[in-house]
Amino acid sequence: MKSLFPKLLVVIVASIISVFVLASTRISSRQENAPKGNRLKWYADKAKRDGKQRVVVPGLMVEHLGSAAKEIDETLSEYSVVRAKLISRHTYQLDGDNLLTWYKFSLVETLTELKTPPCPNCLSLTPPLELPFDTAKEFLIPRNGGIVAIDGVEIEQIEPDFPDFQNNQEYLLFILLYPNRVALTAGGPLGVFTIANGDRLIPFSNSSDKIKEGVESKFGNSLARLKHHLKRP
Repeated sequence: MKSLFPKLLVVIVASIISVFVLASTRISSRQENAPKGNRLKWYADKAKRDGKQRVVVPGLMVEHLGSAAKEIDETLSEYSVVRAKLISRHTYQLDGDNLLTWYKFSLVETLTELKTPPCPNCLSLTPPLELPFDTAKEFLIPRNGGIVAIDGVEIEQIEPDFPDFQNNQEYLLFILLYPNRVALTAGGPLGVFTIANGDRLIPFSNSSDKIKEGVESKFGNSLARLKHHLKRP
């Protein structure tokens, strides 16, 4: 029995240490949760403490305008369909918690007439005064998230399920274009397709929706076939 006592004592001590370590880890984890306000500054301070110069932080969950339940012909009748190329992006800090990026697009081709949105005065977002653009040939798409530097740390805030636009990439866009030349894409990522090799349409969204299904089933993900359909009387 005496020979078992030291081993038993080691097991008890090790168990006690494990309990304290686990409790300490949980307390530390609770202490590392981002606050409800001024989160971007908090993430920058934490990154510096951790010796990091860049950090990716979660963005807002956004419910985008546009129904995924509409058939493709109905979507084509309600939205303006354009080819456009991203030429620049400008990110601003909305508040202590969120970023907003204005994406400037060059209008390459209008595949349908530029329709007036159902409620042209309902959009409250206005472009920053210091962001000039050609209203005849360009338009802006605002999106949550972006990249800014805070106290020497690069903070990237991403919008879940909506990939970032890439500079100089051409896109097929289903948009509501407002009088101030601010555009919103149908259903967020649902109304965005990358144009690859001049003709192939690659959907931005990984989810199942009527726009994606319609472009594939009716036009074979071909820009040429879609344009041919839209030109018919």
